[in-house]
Amino acid sequence: MPDVLHYEYIFIKKYFYLNILKGLTRFATEIYEPPNKDNLGNLMMHLTNYAINRDNPNFKFNDDSTKMDVGHKKSLTAVFNMLKE
Repeated sequence: MPDVLHYEYIFIKKYFYLNILKGLTRFATEIYEPPNKDNLGNLMMHLTNYAINRDNPNFKFNDDSTKMDVGHKKSLTAVFNMLKE
């Protein structure tokens, strides 16, 4: 199984008249493994909350609003583009 980060969509807004989909995704900072008794306490693997993951040394903060495909918060459009590749 490839390394996968747990993620979630936190906001999706669609403008029907323009057919534009906008949103933001958040990713956990640890490689995802299905929950088990040994990793259940690893919040950075199972949750995508910024308040939890920002203290992880693996957290990548994006401070450039023109590059929404960088870091652990990405635009929904950037994620869709990554999935197309």
